[in-house]
Amino acid sequence: MHYATLANRPVRRVPLRADGAHDVAAMCEAAPRGLIYVANPNNPTGTVTPHDALRRLPSDRRPGTTVLVDEAYIEYSTNRRCSTRYVRTWG
Repeated sequence: MHYATLANRPVRRVPLRADGAHDVAAMCEAAPRGLIYVANPNNPTGTVTPHDALRRLPSDRRPGTTVLVDEAYIEYSTNRRCSTRYVRTWG
C-alpha cells in the first residue's frame, strides 16, 4: 500500500471479518479496477483465507483487476495448502 500511495494510486481498505479473515467478496466489490492483495496467512492475525474464497476470486473480481495472493508464510499456518493449485482455473 505504501508504493500505491507513492504512485498516487487510490487504496481502499476493507475491514477483516469478525473471525479475523479477509472478506474476499467485499474486497472484490471495493476494487473497481487495479489490484486485490491477499496476505495468506494474514499479517498480523495469522488467519488463513478460506480456499473456497480464493478459488472464486477470478469470477468475483471485476474485469481489469489483478489478484495477488502472498503466501510467503503459508508453511507457518495451520492450513499449509497454498493456492497455486488454482492458477490453471484462474486462467
